[in-house]
Amino acid sequence: MDIQLSKALWATEKIQEYDNNIKFILSQKIILAHILAGTVKEFSGMKPEKIVRYIEGEPQIGSIPVEAGLTNTCSKIHGSNTVDAVPAEGSVTYDVKFYVRYPVKQENGREKKLIKLLIDIEAQKDFYPGYDLVTRGIYYAARQISAQKGTEFEKSNYNEIKKVYSIWICLYPPKYCENTIMRYHLQEHIVNGNVSKGHFRYDLLEVILVNLPHKVLEEKTEPTLNGMLKTLFSSELSKETIMNRLENIYHIPKSEKLEGGIQTMCNFGEAILEQGIEQGIEQGVRAMINICKKFGKTDNEIKEALKEEFQLTVQQAEEYMKKL
Repeated sequence: MDIQLSKALWATEKIQEYDNNIKFILSQKIILAHILAGTVKEFSGMKPEKIVRYIEGEPQIGSIPVEAGLTNTCSKIHGSNTVDAVPAEGSVTYDVKFYVRYPVKQENGREKKLIKLLIDIEAQKDFYPGYDLVTRGIYYAARQISAQKGTEFEKSNYNEIKKVYSIWICLYPPKYCENTIMRYHLQEHIVNGNVSKGHFRYDLLEVILVNLPHKVLEEKTEPTLNGMLKTLFSSELSKETIMNRLENIYHIPKSEKLEGGIQTMCNFGEAILEQGIEQGIEQGVRAMINICKKFGKTDNEIKEALKEEFQLTVQQAEEYMKKL
């Protein structure tokens, strides 16, 4: 197999494994609870360790899409499916999809009613994928709503539609919006006349962009969701430092699953970084060889130039010259 193709396939495979591991880490209930506490208004003011109990079942991690028309193959009224497929529209695969029930006081002020929410968590590396990211979030949320027919409600009983959240964890946002949380939702505006609000249930869709900071935050007094997620996915910190910060600053207890996921992510990150460095050196070597040849340099002169510029051994320089 061609060396360049082999390296490209290796890098693609590692990046996919890295992405899947990010989803695995995000699917841990205590991490989801922190995300809900920092983004979902229904859980505002509630401690993450208490929110965990309201996350039902096991969060579903999506990786492979299925054929169109299989949207509602999960058990009726129960369960969650990471793939939403509609004939003629293609399929959508959610990164982490789950549902949660939040407590609401009844009119008597004593009993509590549990209201169901459908949550989609997306990990996004590219902030400019060729379209406004929020439009994709709206599309994902809309698909979550339309897919509820036959699972959450029957026939035309639209009052049974459950509210949906599409929450996007933006790992590498641009500088102008780093370390922010942006919320997009439906609002009622009375255009003409006087109407008292509160008669209609329209608050059914929200898109949240969680834009991580570019650097790890200190956060010794007021820990934030952005700071926690940056620590969690930092390429600058060791596994031990990440675990200690999560426990001591963000009060996330250590667990074998979480620790294993972070260790795996650190290993993948180092491997991908090393591959990127090697590819960068190779591109530089290729450019220097071409320049030297244009100026009529001999093989020995080219070899010496490579040794000096890229700190290569004689054997490494010779291997690059043979390969390129």
